Amino acid sequence: VFAVLILIAITGVGIWWYQDDTSFGERADFQLPDRPSIAVLPFETFRDDEDYRYLADGMSEDIITQLARNAELTVMARSASFAVAEKTSDAAEIARELGVYYLLTGSVRRSGDHLRITTQLVDGKSGR
Repeated sequence: VFAVLILIAITGVGIWWYQDDTSFGERADFQLPDRPSIAVLPFETFRDDEDYRYLADGMSEDIITQLARNAELTVMARSASFAVAEKTSDAAEIARELGVYYLLTGSVRRSGDHLRITTQLVDGKSGR
């Protein structure tokens, strides 16, 4: 599951690598990196269950750790990503505040005896 999540994120970052987004960098609070950058936001749980929250946060942290191993990718720290995500849900605003091109969002929920994990790679410029 983690390999699929990481593959999704890296594929989106690879697409960015061939784009020119200088206008987006000018709008950021600070200069955006010259290489792809991403922030992994806390995964949603849709329940007020501490065990689900613990699982979702752990998944986000594991993905951050795996992505950070790629030397060609700038990965925002967990503490910064989680703090900004608590203040707003607007993807473009979060990306500008963190100074990243991409956001990885997701959710964890139970479906019978299975866990359903979804992820989305969001373009920080457009919010799509």
